[in-house]
Amino acid sequence: MGGERALPGGGMLVNDYLQLVNDEHVFGAGDCICPINPKITPIKTAQNAVDMAKVLSYNIDALLRGKKMKKYLPINNMFYISVGKNMGMYVFGNTVRIGKEIKAKKDILELSYVDNLRKGKLLENNIYC
Repeated sequence: MGGERALPGGGMLVNDYLQLVNDEHVFGAGDCICPINPKITPIKTAQNAVDMAKVLSYNIDALLRGKKMKKYLPINNMFYISVGKNMGMYVFGNTVRIGKEIKAKKDILELSYVDNLRKGKLLENNIYC
């Protein structure tokens, strides 16, 4: 079957097109997948799941229409993490920063994002897309 856990933290075994290894009609994305190609194993974040969903939806349409599918290539997204009440962490590639100022920046970004959602101004390219 293709759903067994192949590696620690794994999940559904998928190919470069996010198709289940044993069934080309089943696709997977997010933290429930384990790509067979180690070069496309993304960090398990919501941002990467959104990137996968875009490729996955394109590939489902391409499969149904008999067109060429796109390979998933992970994007090295930056992300902010709350670490306790007053501490934050920023990660981008090999850069990692921690501190109170990072937590404050994360809070400002989240408030701005929510404010834009309320105003109906969700931009295509924002910190979460």
